[in-house]
Amino acid sequence: MNALLFAADFVIFTPSHLVAIAVTIVLAAGLPVLAKRAGSERLLHATAWALAVALVANDVFRCGYIITFRGWDLFVELYLPLHFCGLATYLTAFTLIARRQVPYEVAYYWGMSGATLAILTPAIQESYPSFEFFTFFVGHSGIVIGVCFATFALGMRPRFVGVWITVVVSSCVSIVLGMINQLLGSNYMFTHEAPKSASPLFFLAWPWYIPFIASVAVALFHLLWLPWGIGWIFRRDKP
Repeated sequence: MNALLFAADFVIFTPSHLVAIAVTIVLAAGLPVLAKRAGSERLLHATAWALAVALVANDVFRCGYIITFRGWDLFVELYLPLHFCGLATYLTAFTLIARRQVPYEVAYYWGMSGATLAILTPAIQESYPSFEFFTFFVGHSGIVIGVCFATFALGMRPRFVGVWITVVVSSCVSIVLGMINQLLGSNYMFTHEAPKSASPLFFLAWPWYIPFIASVAVALFHLLWLPWGIGWIFRRDKP
């Protein structure tokens, strides 16, 4: 157990990080293809459920582990699933099971932007083979894999209006979490302080990085919709 509690400091783009990125890409691209080629609706359904259960189980295990070994107070202050990716974990799981359009779109835009950036520039302290390393990448990679499965295996598609639905939801969630942070002395959604991570997005001081990150997020949401928008235009032009 001690081997999971203590590990070397995390360094970006070390072999363990690159392997985690590669596994994410392979599963995100390959799992929908394999599931579709099998041609079984039952298999699609079972795989979607398995991904949803894995996402939720990983987060529940993470929460239980932190409460046990680091205490309830620290868990409430730092480790509740109240960042965008923590919320996207449960939205993705719900989408895989219920296949509802609006939760899918929010999970798609949050997951394919936030979780992807988190995978590339993780805000973690400990490297492989730590508990933090495994739960971080299972959770964040699982979001990307789950959203890709919902998109390419289950046939769900983001709409342009979903961009602005996600912007509104994100703004409301950020305001609520800002108030929660005031009560708990926490920093969920980084409303009070920039994270200690390798991300180049947090180069501005507080609070100026907040509108900057929000602008980047809106731009990323539009970029994530763009391939589907281009496809829609070409489909309309077909005779």
